[in-house]
Amino acid sequence: MPLQPGDIIPQAQSFSNFKLNMFGREVIQFSEFSLEYEAESAINTGKDGESVSYAIKSYKRTAKATLHLDELKYLINLAAAYGGDLLKLPPAPITAESETEGGILKLTIPAAKITKFPISFKDGDDKMEVPIDLLVASYPIITWT
Repeated sequence: MPLQPGDIIPQAQSFSNFKLNMFGREVIQFSEFSLEYEAESAINTGKDGESVSYAIKSYKRTAKATLHLDELKYLINLAAAYGGDLLKLPPAPITAESETEGGILKLTIPAAKITKFPISFKDGDDKMEVPIDLLVASYPIITWT
């Protein structure tokens, strides 16, 4: 039985065959991808100090990806037209898909922009992974089929 909105995902639910496509390329070597939603809200109170309503002040959506250095080379080459600066790359789409026991989870971010990427390696470190912070510039679309 497919999961419905509001259902609690069972602890045994597992994700497999996770596919990630960033900036027009399927990312092969990555260890993590995440999407975060945040809403800053305020409570409005009445004369007696009781809460009467709330208001959303702002929404914030960010994503993070941890890529292997080989995947970062593609982005650096893509940014060659901008002097090799990844922060100057224009927003680009990101898609992700994962098979689950309850169906297929699909995520589409029509426009995301790189906002931060520290490059730091230690002697003897064989992972050579780079965390990348992304601004989600358009509303993400999540479907579960």
